[in-house]
Amino acid sequence: MTPECERKVPQTEKEPESKQDVKKQSVKLTKQNVLEKIKSIDSSAPNAAGEMSPTKLKKKKGLKLKYLIDETNNIDILHHKAYSKVECSSERCLGSLLKPGKTIASYDRSKEEKISQAIDFINQFYASVKRQGSKTHQERISEVIQSIRSKGTYELKETELCFGARTAWRNAPRCIGRIQWSRLQVFDARYVTTARGIFEALCNHLKYATNKGNIRSAITIFRQRTEQGHDYRIWNSQFISYAGYKMEDGSTIGDQSQLEFTEICIKLGWKAKHGEFDVLPLVLQANGLDPEWFDIPPELILEVNIVHPIYEKFKDLNLKWYCVPGVSSMLLDVGGIEFTACPFNGWYMGTEIGRDLADVNRYDKLGLIADTLGLDRKSNSSLWKDKALIELNHAILYSFQKNTITITDHHSAAESFMKHHQNETVLRGGCPGDWVWVVPPLSSHLTPDGAWKTHVWKQKSSNTENRRLKRRVYFSDIARAVKFSAKLMGKAMAKRIKCTILYATETGKSERFAKTLSDLFKHAFDPRILCMKDYDVVDLENETLLLMVTSTFGNGDPPENGREFKKILIDMQKERSLLNTSTDITNPDGLSNVRFSVFALGNSSYPKFCQFGKFLDDILNDIGAERVYDLGLGDELCGQEESFRKWSFGAFKSAFEYFCIDTDSSLLDILSNTDLDWSPQTIRLTIHDEKKFDLYESLHKLHERKIYPCKFVSKRNLQTVNSGRITLLVEISTTGYSSELQYKPGDHVGIFASNRKNLVDAILDKLSNAPPPDQMIKIEILKEKSSIFGAGKQWVVDDQYLPFTLRHAFTNLLDITSPLSQDMLKYLSSQVSADSDREKLEKLSQDHIAYEKWKLNGYPNLVEVLDEFPSLRPNASLLITKLPKLQPRFYSISSSPKQTDDINITVGLIEYTPVGKSTHYGVCSKWLDEMNLNDSVPMFVREAPSFRLPEDKTCPIIMVCAGTGLAPFRSFWQERKIDKEMLPNPNGINGVGWGKLILYFGCRQKNVDEIYRSEIDQMLKENVLSEYHPAYSREPNKKKFYVQDVMEKNGESLFDLICNKNGHFYVCGDVRMAADVTQTLEQQLVKHSNSKFTLQDAKDFLHSMKENLRFHEDIFGNNMSNNQSK
Repeated sequence: MTPECERKVPQTEKEPESKQDVKKQSVKLTKQNVLEKIKSIDSSAPNAAGEMSPTKLKKKKGLKLKYLIDETNNIDILHHKAYSKVECSSERCLGSLLKPGKTIASYDRSKEEKISQAIDFINQFYASVKRQGSKTHQERISEVIQSIRSKGTYELKETELCFGARTAWRNAPRCIGRIQWSRLQVFDARYVTTARGIFEALCNHLKYATNKGNIRSAITIFRQRTEQGHDYRIWNSQFISYAGYKMEDGSTIGDQSQLEFTEICIKLGWKAKHGEFDVLPLVLQANGLDPEWFDIPPELILEVNIVHPIYEKFKDLNLKWYCVPGVSSMLLDVGGIEFTACPFNGWYMGTEIGRDLADVNRYDKLGLIADTLGLDRKSNSSLWKDKALIELNHAILYSFQKNTITITDHHSAAESFMKHHQNETVLRGGCPGDWVWVVPPLSSHLTPDGAWKTHVWKQKSSNTENRRLKRRVYFSDIARAVKFSAKLMGKAMAKRIKCTILYATETGKSERFAKTLSDLFKHAFDPRILCMKDYDVVDLENETLLLMVTSTFGNGDPPENGREFKKILIDMQKERSLLNTSTDITNPDGLSNVRFSVFALGNSSYPKFCQFGKFLDDILNDIGAERVYDLGLGDELCGQEESFRKWSFGAFKSAFEYFCIDTDSSLLDILSNTDLDWSPQTIRLTIHDEKKFDLYESLHKLHERKIYPCKFVSKRNLQTVNSGRITLLVEISTTGYSSELQYKPGDHVGIFASNRKNLVDAILDKLSNAPPPDQMIKIEILKEKSSIFGAGKQWVVDDQYLPFTLRHAFTNLLDITSPLSQDMLKYLSSQVSADSDREKLEKLSQDHIAYEKWKLNGYPNLVEVLDEFPSLRPNASLLITKLPKLQPRFYSISSSPKQTDDINITVGLIEYTPVGKSTHYGVCSKWLDEMNLNDSVPMFVREAPSFRLPEDKTCPIIMVCAGTGLAPFRSFWQERKIDKEMLPNPNGINGVGWGKLILYFGCRQKNVDEIYRSEIDQMLKENVLSEYHPAYSREPNKKKFYVQDVMEKNGESLFDLICNKNGHFYVCGDVRMAADVTQTLEQQLVKHSNSKFTLQDAKDFLHSMKENLRFHEDIFGNNMSNNQSK
C-alpha cells in the first residue's frame, strides 16, 4: 500500500471526456487558433501553479477585510480567481482539516481540461517574463496543445517548472513564511528513474538546504505523473523524521505520529533501535515499482540539543530536534501536470518544534518539563502548562541561535507574513490565507496576523449610537471651502494640458527627480508619473507633452526598467524608416503632435556619459516628435541637482509659452521663489531635541533605499610582498539580513563608507556660524507659500535629512574628498575675508580652463581648499546643503551564495600622493583596510541582471578581465563548482555536458600581481575551469602583453566558441580595457569568418549578442581621474 499525499492543489472538477471526444480528430493548429486560445484565457489571473481560475471573469465586488489593530481595510479581489470552489463558506470553516478536499488525478482529466490549465499557466509564465503575445509565446502554446492532443500530456521547460514551483509556494494559503517565495531554489530531478536516484537527489537537497546551519529553502521535483500505477513517491511525510515505537505494555517511545510508518519501515527490513530520537529511513518508490528504503547518512542530519539559558537541569531532559523541516508528501500541480514526488523545505518557526515536543499525540513532554522546572501541576489554575510551553519555546530558540542555526520566532514570522500580505494586496489584489493555519499557535492575540475580520453589515437602523460622530461643520468653514473650490474649478475649466512624465532608474534618484518635476508641473498642467517599464507605448502617439528623466547604467546602457522601452523605440524607428522609403504619402507622421524634453543623469567619468538620455532625445526627434526644450545633462560629479533645477524650470517655462497658458501672477510668484540657491537668510541649522543619530535611517531617507548593518569579518591581501600594491579579499557577514541581501553571481554590493576622521576634524575647525559638532540639528528652508488667501513666507524642515550632528554629516552623509564644482567655488567666494582669496575663487568659478587646470593639479579635496584659501570660513549651512552626497561604492561580489554564507568582495587599495600635498586615499578601500572584526558595514545588494550566468549550462563561457576585474568571475567558478557537485551532468544522464569555463586574465607581473592564482590552479585541477590564459604587462625584460594580445593568439577558438557553439562572452574591468577587448574581438571575428564578416558585420553581430544577453559587460570608469576612488 502507498500513503496518500497530505495536501494537493485543488482543481476544478469536470466530467470525464466522452467517447465521442476521444474519437475526435485533433484540430489543425494555426496561428489564429493559438491566438484565440491565448485570448480565451485570462492571463492576469494569478495561479497557485494551477490553483487560480483560467476563466475570464466579470468584475465582482471585493471582500472587505478589516485589520483590527489599526482599523485599516483591505479589499480582496483575488479570491474571485480561485481555480476551484473554496471549501470554507460563511456557514462553516474547514481550515482545521488537514485534507479538506480531493482533486481529480491528471490521468483522469479530459484533454480539453488539460489544455485549458496548460494555456492558463503558459500565459502566466510569459506574462511574468514580459514576453506575452510574442512569437515564442505563440509557438509554445501551439507545441503544448499538439503534445496534449497526441500524447495526453506535455513536459514543462525548466524555467516554467521553476516559475510554477515558486508560484505554488506563493499561493500556499497555510504557509506563514511565503515572503521568501521568489528565492526558492528549484532542483530539477526529472531525469531520475530509480529509487536509488531519488535517494541521491534527496541527499544533495539535504546538503544544500542544511548549509552548515544557515538553512536555505529548496524543492526537488521528480518525474511527473503519467498513467495510473507509475507514480514516483516518497512515503515519508517528512524526509527527516523520528521513529515512534509502541511497546508491549502499551506505552510509546519516540514520535507517536510516526507509529504506523515506523511499523512499515520495520516490515520492509529496517532495524529498529527503539530510541527516542531515531531517524527513520527514506522509503522511496520509482515508476510504481515496489518501494525501497535507504538510511540517511548521519553526517547529513544536523541536530540541536535543546538547553535552556537559565534552567541548567533542562539539558538533563535530553531533548533534541533536527534542523531542516522537509515536507515530502505534498503533490505539486502545475499547468495540468502533477508531480507526486516534490520534497520541499523551509526553516523552522520555534513553535513548530515546541508543539512536536509538547503535544499529547506527539512526544507529550510537557509534564516532564514542568517537573524539571519545579512547577506545581496539581491544579490547572497554576497555569503550569502555559509556563512550561513558554520555557520550552524559549529553550528551542536559544538552542538554535546558540548554534547559529536558522530559526524564527512566531512574532517575527507573523510580522513578515503581514508584510507579504500587504505587498500581495498591492500587487495582486489579495493574498491567499488560511488564518487557522497562518496564525501561530502561541500568543496568537499578540501577533499581527490574528487581527483580521470580514465586515458584516447590520440592518440600516441598528446600533447608530456606536457609529463615529460626524464633526460639526460651521458656516465659516463652508465659506472658505467654497472659495477654494471655486478657484480650483476655474482652473479645471481651463482644460489643463495633460503631461506624462516617464523615468528609468537604477538607484531611485531619477524617480525622485520625476516626482519633483511633477510637483512643479502641477501648477499649470495635469501630470502623471510612470516608470518606463509600466508605460503602454500604444499611448505614445496620443501624448501631448512627454517629459523623461533617466539615468545611464554601465557603458551607455539603459537602466533595467528602461530596456524594453528602448527596444520599442528602435522598432518604431525602423518602421518609420520603411515608411519613408515608400511612395505612399498617405501615411501621416504618428508622433507629429508629441512635444518632449529629456533630462539625463550620468557620471562624466564614463566615456558614454548620459548615453541613454541622449539616445532618447535623438530617437524621439528622429521618429517625428518635436523637442519643446533642449536636452538637460546632470553630472553626478558636478552639480547634478542644480542642473536638474535649471532644466526643470526651463522646460516648464518653455511648455508654458508653447501651449499658450494664461499667465497667473500667483503662479509666477511661486516659480520665482522655488530657487533653492543658498543664502544665510533662506537656509538655517536649528537645534533638534532628537537624542541619537540613526545612521541607517538617515542613509535610507537620503538615498531612498534600504541599507543593512552587516559585519566586517576578515581581510586578506591577495598581492605578494614584492608587489608594492594591495588588493584585499574582504569577507562581510550578512547574518540577520541574509534574506534581504540575497544575490546571484555577477551582482554588486553598494557600501557606504565613512570619511577619514582627520579630514572631518579639519573641516569642523574652520566652520563659521556652526552649532557644536555633536549637537543634534535639522535643516530649515524659508519658502514662499502661496494659496487663495494670499502669499507668505514660512520656515519648512528639509525632509531629505533626518536629524543629525555636524560630525555625522561630514563623516557619513557628505562627499568631502571630490574636487569642488565651479558652482561650489562661487558660493565659497562669498565666505572669505581676504580680497586675494576672493579674486582667485571667483576666477576659478568663472574660467573653465583655469578651473580644469587647478582641478588636475592634485585633485584637491575640501580640506585642501580650506588650506589653500586661509581666510575662508564657510557657513556650516552652506556646506551641509550644497556639498554632494557621499555616494555608495560598488563592488562586484566575489563569492557564490552556494559556497559561503558571507559576501566576499575584491578591493584594490587606492592611494596616491599629489606633488606637494598629503597622500590621498580611496574613501572606501582605505576604510575597509582599517576595519576591525565585527565593525558595522552599511551595505545593500544591487542586481546586475545583464551579467548573469547563462540558464543553459551547456553553453561555453569566455571571461575576460584585468586586475580586480577578476572579482565577479570568482563567484562564477564557485557557483559552477557547487553546481557540478550537485549535478554532474546539467541535462540529465544522457544530456550534453557542462559548457567550458575559460578565463583570460591580465595583470602586471606573474607570481606578483596574479591574484587568486592558487584558487585558479585548484579550479583547473578539478576541471571547473577549462582553460586559463594569463597576460603580463610588466614582466622584466619582456614585451608588454595584454589580454587583447592573448585573445588574438586564440582568435580561431574564440570565433568557434562564439559563432558555432552559442558561447557567452563576459568582460569586466576599466572602460578603456573593455573597449580594446571589444575591438579585438571584432577583428578576430572578421579574420576567422572566411570573409563572411566585414567589420560592420562583426559590430552588428556583437550588438545582437548584447541584445540577446550573450555579450555581457561589467565596466567602470577611471576613478582616479575624478577622485571617485573605491
